[in-house]
Amino acid sequence: MTEIEVDSLKSDAEKEWGEIRLVFHDVKTLFGDDFQVLGPEFLSPITTPFGDALLYRTYGIAGIWTTFYMGLILHTRVHPSMPPYPLVAAGISFRQTSTYGRKIGRIVAGVAPDLSRAAEVSPGVAAALIETSVALFVAGIMVCASM
Repeated sequence: MTEIEVDSLKSDAEKEWGEIRLVFHDVKTLFGDDFQVLGPEFLSPITTPFGDALLYRTYGIAGIWTTFYMGLILHTRVHPSMPPYPLVAAGISFRQTSTYGRKIGRIVAGVAPDLSRAAEVSPGVAAALIETSVALFVAGIMVCASM
């Protein structure tokens, strides 16, 4: 493959990457009022290492937002100019993705504010924690790779 062909393929990949980024923006604009964070009248501020916890109408909506932000993290990591090594890409993209990682942490903190003294966890909370765990893992890898 010639250098011109490689440059052309990279240019095409960067264009497609940019188009996918626009889709994320488009999807976010389609989320209506039901998808927005609930105000302080629904939850006393809960301080976390990521910032104040975020609370949504349903656990499902919280799961959608964690998946959305995880998608933005992964999308940034797979930019055509990133190195092919996942942990290296995670470290390099930390500045661009740390806001998304903190949002994921804030959302998960709103799903289960304090379970330290709970004897049981409801099935709904357990399902929400399982649903959000992959996004939390992706955000955690980003932090670890930046150290």
